[in-house]
Amino acid sequence: INSAGELDYIDMTLPNVNGTDVTLSSSVLKATLVVFWDCSDALNKIYNLEVLKPLWDEFHSRGLQIYQVNLGAPKADWARVVDEQKMPWINVYDMSGQSMMNYAVTEVPSAYLIGGEVTERLSKVDLQALRTAVSKVL
Repeated sequence: INSAGELDYIDMTLPNVNGTDVTLSSSVLKATLVVFWDCSDALNKIYNLEVLKPLWDEFHSRGLQIYQVNLGAPKADWARVVDEQKMPWINVYDMSGQSMMNYAVTEVPSAYLIGGEVTERLSKVDLQALRTAVSKVL
């Protein structure tokens, strides 16, 4: 116990579209954006293409990881959307909703930024706000 590290965020292990469990703590890079979304919401699907994809393209090579958690929609629908949108980042499914409770998610999309020794709940999740927040960490 004495040698165990301490995390400044709540860890989670959830399945990806292939059914493989992906643990947040093993996925963290210099900056990791944890994004909660609902694939059944058209605006959330647009958000992926107009906000997360450009952010990924701009910052992934510099150390950005995105760990996106789907909440609510049926698993088959979620897997179809992930495939259709060809999301290059980690996308997992939370059937129980536990991560939503752990992170006090009240609306989607919602995001937390893990970077350095700080985890920050982001109040604004538009592209410019995310660029600013990620730039500070990287």
